[in-house]
Amino acid sequence: MVHYFLEQGENIRFRPVHRLDRGTSGLVLVAKSAYIHHQLAKHLAAKLFTRRYIALVHGQMKEDRGTIREPIGLANGSFIKRIVTSQGKEAVSRYYVLRTFKKWSLVVVELETGRTHQVRVHLSHLGNPLLGDNLYGGDNNYIDRPSLHCGFLAFTHPQSSQVLKVACPIPKDMRKLLG
Repeated sequence: MVHYFLEQGENIRFRPVHRLDRGTSGLVLVAKSAYIHHQLAKHLAAKLFTRRYIALVHGQMKEDRGTIREPIGLANGSFIKRIVTSQGKEAVSRYYVLRTFKKWSLVVVELETGRTHQVRVHLSHLGNPLLGDNLYGGDNNYIDRPSLHCGFLAFTHPQSSQVLKVACPIPKDMRKLLG
């Protein structure tokens, strides 16, 4: 992204408002100024953003929709892996199943909070790890990355007060699994 801005003749700092886990595809919101970044970060902390992810998970979900309210913290002895633990920070994910297949399900997850690996940890905790996510119990025989895609963002622009909605289609590797 920095390379793109430099090619356009803009010398700006890279200021991501939210981040994606390594291997996750989709939308990332980047602010071009420190002021806008600060304002958007406040909106994100105040839970004024809508962030929806598309996930392919192993098996069928027990419920077609639900809310996962489970705190997330670091796993003992790890700097990367997270777990559901009472010593963790609040984490809330809402989900609904779009479609079920023989071996997996297509699920939409909307984040209320934004913990590291939140979608991955919450879905694995329910017994439905992401396809390709071997860190949290997923099989990577079908796809070589966690099958997670940030497909939709909605937020209010801090200067114009306009509600902006951005969507991004599912990438080719996940579409291939959907047939």
